[in-house]
Amino acid sequence: MVAKDEQSKSAIIIACTALLIVNPAILFMIGVTLYLSIAVGFIAVVVAVWALFKFRKLLPLLFSFYTAFGLLIYGEAIFLMRFPEFIVEDLYHIKPDYYVNKPFLNKILTDKEYQTTYKTNAQGFRIGREGDPYKKLTNVEWLFLGDSYTQGAQVEFGELYTTLLANSYGDRIVLNAGISGFGIAESLNYFRNEGLQLEPEVVFLQICNFNDFMNVQARKADFADFLMNKSELLKHILYPLKYSNPAELPLGRWTEPFYPDHQNNRDYNVFFKDKSERQLKDLAKFSKYVQQFQELCLSRGVELVIVQLPTKEQLYFNELSEVVESFNIDPRDLDMNFPDRFLDSLSQKNGIKILNLRDAFESSKDRVYFAYDEHLNRLGHEILAISLERFVNTHIRPHRGVHRISSHNTGDRYPRVYGDTLLQQSIRDSNSEIIIKSLSEKIESRLTFDNVDQIHPDLKGNKLVYTQGNQDTGETEVIFRDLSTNELIVLTSGESFGAIPTFSEDGSKVVYAEWVNKGDFSTNPKIVLYDLSNGEKWTLTDDKYEHWRPILSKNGKHVFYISKRDGQFDVYRKNIQNDNEVNLTNSDYDEWDIELSDNEENLVFASNEMGNWDLAVLNFKTNKVKYLTDSKGNEWDPYWTNDSLFFAADYGIINGIYHIRVK
Repeated sequence: MVAKDEQSKSAIIIACTALLIVNPAILFMIGVTLYLSIAVGFIAVVVAVWALFKFRKLLPLLFSFYTAFGLLIYGEAIFLMRFPEFIVEDLYHIKPDYYVNKPFLNKILTDKEYQTTYKTNAQGFRIGREGDPYKKLTNVEWLFLGDSYTQGAQVEFGELYTTLLANSYGDRIVLNAGISGFGIAESLNYFRNEGLQLEPEVVFLQICNFNDFMNVQARKADFADFLMNKSELLKHILYPLKYSNPAELPLGRWTEPFYPDHQNNRDYNVFFKDKSERQLKDLAKFSKYVQQFQELCLSRGVELVIVQLPTKEQLYFNELSEVVESFNIDPRDLDMNFPDRFLDSLSQKNGIKILNLRDAFESSKDRVYFAYDEHLNRLGHEILAISLERFVNTHIRPHRGVHRISSHNTGDRYPRVYGDTLLQQSIRDSNSEIIIKSLSEKIESRLTFDNVDQIHPDLKGNKLVYTQGNQDTGETEVIFRDLSTNELIVLTSGESFGAIPTFSEDGSKVVYAEWVNKGDFSTNPKIVLYDLSNGEKWTLTDDKYEHWRPILSKNGKHVFYISKRDGQFDVYRKNIQNDNEVNLTNSDYDEWDIELSDNEENLVFASNEMGNWDLAVLNFKTNKVKYLTDSKGNEWDPYWTNDSLFFAADYGIINGIYHIRVK
């Protein structure tokens, strides 16, 4: 009995000791998930007690391991809590052949020349400050690969050349997958393993003469890399041993590919005429990777474009003079045009289009690179975006004239344009509000301020009508507001709810969809017409089918709407006076978001024929449909005024209000 009591006491002591050393609370504090922390602590206790009864001789060895593990996790916790100023920023998740951005990053990156926000989504793709981190990309059209020059951590997301290109060349889904330190081998491995899954049409491979022609090889992550990726403490210890700090470099800045000694220049400097066997092998391997890249692209029907960036030394005499004088290099030993000729020849040999930015950068009156940091500044990204737009328009596909108006990814929807004034809904303070802004001055103001969603706005002079409430529950009201007197009228009442109102031409009436909630049951929405002068309401359709998105003709004789029959939504026109109804589209796919042209000869709508929403126009005279947009994104909410079509769109991780000219 005594022996059993002693064993029980020993087991309790062993279990508590194991739990104290391999502490789930400490694991959770340093970033391990709650369930995994509990599981690790439980396993540690079970193994220790099992060893006590079955392999007592192994206990010292087991607890030596526990102690080492405990010192590591306790040290990590102390380092994170007490010495945050020594944490080396790490944005990446290590994979065997390359690395990618960590998901859900939200970092502030600070340097003496810049401060930026670096935010990523669930896939590790960089997004803007307002971007939805849970929104994922399934396919793209233009995929940009490269190193830190494409990653662009030195500028804000909205200032990246890829974002600027997406804004200007509006209807393309553009993805920036650049990662700092990526050579052509890492870009190829990433493209083969992950990029191809996004089904891009064009891949833009960014190459910089700075360091892309040296140490050309497929890099393998070593054990130290994985340790640093998992532990801030070990990263603090190991990072200085593996990587140089710019402050410790000869000139206080990165000067690759120029080096202080002759042999390193022979081995690594692509501008050096006297090339060693090592550099020649690097150039040969680079050529081989370019060929493999092109072969892989051709096999999958993808077009490859190389974007070549010059170095500071190619652009600025002062920088070239600095390295030549400081490193005692004879200028006659340099050929500053060699990488341009080499890459141009390589591109021609493999049938690859190439955009060399040297001329565009040289023509700039102001610097395109930071003074100390080696990367592009905001102007550099801007010039690169303009050059790419011209190149794409000439060599890839003509510009369709779609331009982005929104400045941020804040869910801008339902545009209405009145001269220079844009009315829209937009997310502010975590809910949708109604915004009015000047298109020319880009000055905006809010018309609503609360924690309730206001959406679907329409405006006639000082009269505003909109939807208010919770769309998820279907409990939304139609609100009329006089902006001059601030008079507010709820057009829906009692058990009735409504949505998506629009004014008649003279602003005296409002047409909208209305339904009734009866406990767990809601009727189908029907179209109703509300007279603002006397409060009278007319029912224009029954509730046998779903009816949405009503608009009135200018003379008020016809109402247009969408109705769901035979499993999909079609566009209908109804004569209000005689109830004559006509199916205008009669298709086997959904149409949504209808709008009339100013002359009422055309009807524009969102069509889901291709599996995503594109804008199409139906001409009443010819009864023919023509598509205005053709993209992998989604275009909705058209508003046609004069020769301009404004609409909302979602192109990958970028959304907002867009504009296109139409005849």
